[in-house]
Amino acid sequence: MTPDGRWLYAGLLTRPHGMSDFGAQHGFIAEFDLEAGAKTREFPVEIDPWDIAATDARKLVISSGAGQFAHAVSYDAVTGELRTRFQTAAFQPVLLHPAGDRVLFLSAHTAGAYATEYPVDPDTGALGEARGFGNLTVQPPFLYSPDGGSLVSYSGFVFPRWLWARRVMWSRRPSSRKGPSGPSCSTPRNDRSATRAPGETSHLFHARTFEWIGSVALPHEPRDLGRLGTRLFATSVAATVTRLHELPNPALGSEGNQAPVARLEVAAGERLTRRPVVFDGSGSTDDQTAFSALLYRWDADGDGAYDTPWTNTVSITRQYLLPGTYRVGMEVRDEWGETAQAQQTVVIAEAIDAGVIRPSTSPGCCRLRRRTSRSIRCAPGSG
Repeated sequence: MTPDGRWLYAGLLTRPHGMSDFGAQHGFIAEFDLEAGAKTREFPVEIDPWDIAATDARKLVISSGAGQFAHAVSYDAVTGELRTRFQTAAFQPVLLHPAGDRVLFLSAHTAGAYATEYPVDPDTGALGEARGFGNLTVQPPFLYSPDGGSLVSYSGFVFPRWLWARRVMWSRRPSSRKGPSGPSCSTPRNDRSATRAPGETSHLFHARTFEWIGSVALPHEPRDLGRLGTRLFATSVAATVTRLHELPNPALGSEGNQAPVARLEVAAGERLTRRPVVFDGSGSTDDQTAFSALLYRWDADGDGAYDTPWTNTVSITRQYLLPGTYRVGMEVRDEWGETAQAQQTVVIAEAIDAGVIRPSTSPGCCRLRRRTSRSIRCAPGSG
């Protein structure tokens, strides 16, 4: 899909992919106008299409899915003309830089991946001279950070394709995959939500906090997902039929959402050992989420790790057995997964008991006992 969400390109095979296939390669590219919701054309390509990077100007860079040392090509999708053909390894993911002026080929090996960058002529789609990046320490898949300044690795997950959108980031995870439920990625500059779609359910996550927000049922297991404005689309493949589905957007309503304001106060009262100390987060607010819908979690011992799950518990009570300085942390979350933190520190003094007078076994003497285990001897006759 082009970065502006207008055009979708799909590779059509004339035979299955195969590493042992060293014959001449042929395939087709299908073009879809997502604004019109229609397939516009097909054109032949001299390659077994494996992965496609497409610019807004409809210039395509395609890697091969046959052989081992194969070719990659670039095409002008407007005219269907071949622009560049060069030898490289097969089965390489192709990443388009956010600036749209270069692509990155990633060739995986046992210890990581070899990355090679090619400039893309914005007018013709022809590729310039390659620039190698050398070995990367982890294997694909990778993603450019939104500003194009770094590569983000998803090593350990099986995500064949990632698409960044204005408010959501879609991905697909095969339903047979067992593993963590959220992606590990850097924060988009302007994006607020991340979506992954394992099997036939799409899950919405916040792209910075990775907090789960909600889910949407899908009609079929998606092959690729993307967006056009606020409209979301998924493609699915069954036998020889490719379907394009429009999905409900679970992120609608999050536009302009701001992080909550976390306020944590210590209730008035004695700050002494063995006395209850109340930490109250009820002053926290959010611009869109009602107070009753805010969720909280607590770091009761101040070690930086949260000791409770997300609940609507707005305050906690602590008692301290020893005098000292103690810290409690709180995090508040709104309905769109935005979070904010607050901390409070209290100084606890030792509670000194007034003590009780008990009769002494010695004539004319008493002993004043304090619960602090100290004792005071009284002179005879002091009563």
